[in-house]
Amino acid sequence: MTYQQFLAEEVEGDPKREYRSGEVFAMAGAETRHTAITPRLGLQIQIQLDSHGTNRCQYRDSDTKLYVSATDAICYPDGMVACHPNYIANGVIDNPFIIFEVVSESSVIRDWDLKLADYQSLPSLREYVLIDSRKEEIAVFSRPALALEWTFSRVTSGSLLLRESGLTLELDSIYRDWRSAPID
Repeated sequence: MTYQQFLAEEVEGDPKREYRSGEVFAMAGAETRHTAITPRLGLQIQIQLDSHGTNRCQYRDSDTKLYVSATDAICYPDGMVACHPNYIANGVIDNPFIIFEVVSESSVIRDWDLKLADYQSLPSLREYVLIDSRKEEIAVFSRPALALEWTFSRVTSGSLLLRESGLTLELDSIYRDWRSAPID
């Protein structure tokens, strides 16, 4: 199966599936603490993008698919920022500037290993942000525009400046609903 066949067969409303080099994988449903984080993340990012007064960069949520040509993969990051999004198919982009993943017990290996390698192969990507749903911690891999090497940082309180985009993640805001959400 090619990624084009995968996209043609995917039906709106069906459970989400990801594609990688001809194989299709079902995605697990999101845990309660995960769903407490994602809307607050999207709101925080959208407000900052709007305040910049430009339509150049847009936030996309987990309903937007990402195509990674280097590994022939299609996945659903929890959030992305794309500047002048390049839509290669309906609802599929291939040029995010920032990717956000909310890490849960069931996704930790894929998010920190497989997806990290996939995402770092994207020429447009400058920041990969991992927001932990098991504890208050945000990690980010960053790559300046002309650099080959990625840097790593992690915070457990306060705020995190995403240097390449100028966006700031306020942990108190992102984790506000998470603190009262039940553990699945």
